[in-house]
Amino acid sequence: MKAEQGHAELTWTTWPAAKRPWLTAAVVAFCLGFAALAWQSLGSRWYAVIALVVLAGASAPYLFPQRYELDAEGVRIRHFLGGKQRRWEELRTCFEGCSEGLLLCPYALPGEGVEGPPPPRNWPRLIGRSLVLYSAEADAEAVKAFVAEYLPIRDSRELIEWMKARR
Repeated sequence: MKAEQGHAELTWTTWPAAKRPWLTAAVVAFCLGFAALAWQSLGSRWYAVIALVVLAGASAPYLFPQRYELDAEGVRIRHFLGGKQRRWEELRTCFEGCSEGLLLCPYALPGEGVEGPPPPRNWPRLIGRSLVLYSAEADAEAVKAFVAEYLPIRDSRELIEWMKARR
């Protein structure tokens, strides 16, 4: 953690592809193989280029380093193709116990004393509007303590049970 202009900031970088070389090789091989298949079956190299760009873009958070920045204003996640940012006021709840990090969610579970819309019924929409902080390469306790200053932290099993009950 470092102090900058009178307020604390926490930054770290993760690069999952560097930690798992065999999985990275498989992901790259799949992308190249699918692009070759698109070229062969559709008869144009432009389809291969489009397939490669789409697959690489979808895999970007895994394939390229991501830089996380937390400060008094909010959260920023930056990577090769851009990034996401949210102000603390836009977020309602933090869930721990999911995927080596924290899920910062703009939704509030009913009865937790936090106002906001309830989570959607499907996972892709929930994840698409949330931020996932992979803190495996950072001091996880420091990240959790920093986030706890701004958001209530709940166990991810509560979210899973709540979503199962809504089906």
